[in-house]
Amino acid sequence: PFVGEITALENIRLYIQGLELLCRDGHDLPRSLNMAYTMIQSAYLKSRMAGLDSKINQGTSLYQSLRPLEFIPPVALRMIKIGEQTGQLPWAFEQIGEYLNHTLLEKINRMGRILEPLLLFIMGGFLLAIVLCIFMPLYGHLGDFQ
Repeated sequence: PFVGEITALENIRLYIQGLELLCRDGHDLPRSLNMAYTMIQSAYLKSRMAGLDSKINQGTSLYQSLRPLEFIPPVALRMIKIGEQTGQLPWAFEQIGEYLNHTLLEKINRMGRILEPLLLFIMGGFLLAIVLCIFMPLYGHLGDFQ
């Protein structure tokens, strides 16, 4: 679950940053959504986000289209709503990208702090096995000399 969460966040971050760049470049929102959709690597996320551009073309707001998706952080949804209301979606996408980047780094650091003691314990076990493999035969041969 932890690695899947990190992967999903990374995909969402890439998607949002792609939207930011495309909107700043002057593309309309449905075209930007369609182009940013290709940046998503996860098949699950892709299946859930399919058809967003058609919803926007039908008149649904981006906020309303993304709200049912449980993997979009609530902070990101609020920023998108504000961006739509003020006409500053590229700015909102930039802020969301920075937030997701910070969140992603924090989760990766937390995973490292959790795995570090476990890896030390495993390495200690390997070292103990090597030492035992070296010294056990030596103690066995010491008995032969008496």
